[in-house]
Amino acid sequence: MYPVAWAVVDKETKDTWSWFLRCISHDLELEENGGEDLIVMSDMQKGLHLALTNSLPNAEHRWCATHIWANRKQVWSDLLKYNKEAWCRAFFKEHRRCDAVENNMCETFNSWILAARFKKIITILEEIRCKVMERMNQMRDFSEKGITDVSPMAMKVLVENDEYAANYEVRFNGDMGFEIGDPLYTYVVNVKRKQCSCRSWQLKGILFAYAIAAMHYKGWNVKSFVDHWYQRETYLKAYDKYIQPMTNINMWPRSTIPPIEPPKITPMPGMPGKNRKKAKDEAVKKKFGKATRNRRRMTCSVCKCIGHNKKGCPTLKKDFSSSCGS
Repeated sequence: MYPVAWAVVDKETKDTWSWFLRCISHDLELEENGGEDLIVMSDMQKGLHLALTNSLPNAEHRWCATHIWANRKQVWSDLLKYNKEAWCRAFFKEHRRCDAVENNMCETFNSWILAARFKKIITILEEIRCKVMERMNQMRDFSEKGITDVSPMAMKVLVENDEYAANYEVRFNGDMGFEIGDPLYTYVVNVKRKQCSCRSWQLKGILFAYAIAAMHYKGWNVKSFVDHWYQRETYLKAYDKYIQPMTNINMWPRSTIPPIEPPKITPMPGMPGKNRKKAKDEAVKKKFGKATRNRRRMTCSVCKCIGHNKKGCPTLKKDFSSSCGS
């Protein structure tokens, strides 16, 4: 997770997203190419798609597959209503070296700043700034202490894929082409183009087991074929800028501009919810306390028989009828 920019707005609308994207485009100098090398991952926020189309028309917009699946898994055919190029890896473009299909990084950032989100606006922004400043320093120290030229995440993927590489049969064409055979399929690896017919190498930029098998066959260094996005040099370049320290709010100069009034609160229909809505098949956390009567066999406290309680006990009713008749 590498936070680039954040903002606080009154609502998620096309106008607020357009404003935010214009600021991002200006600061990152994306206006000329329209975000050609950019991937935007979202969970279908309101107004974002239209704002993105206008501000960054060349960016690849992906939708979180987890959110799509949670919303439409009851009826499988509903998944086909969504643009398959936005959530299915089989239709992703290859040159951006990213195969992500979920919005976990955004969820991680939201949970990371959870405590700050319940405070006043200035305090929110100041706490986020301090957290990001400290994290960037920690990540910079972490990268400088690395023992390899490949990022830890990429190394983990390589080690996992390397375990499967020994199981494949390799055929070399004498140039830069390889046939990698497993029990069911045969894949083609082109080392010069950094391509594999399984498309994993192109999508992620990290060698899959088939390409690793070809490297082992020729005795080549696998790490040298990892894309530059995962190299230590690129990692350090991302953290070579610093967030400068600031004094606290009591020492800030007073502005002559009139204070900004808070936005009007729009009441939402119905009672405000307290808990997150869960999917039907999501595990429910058990609560300790009084047990429920669900699927319990009743035992009468009077006659000790199973199948009814004291209220419906025939013995008690018989005794009551006898006492009334006397």
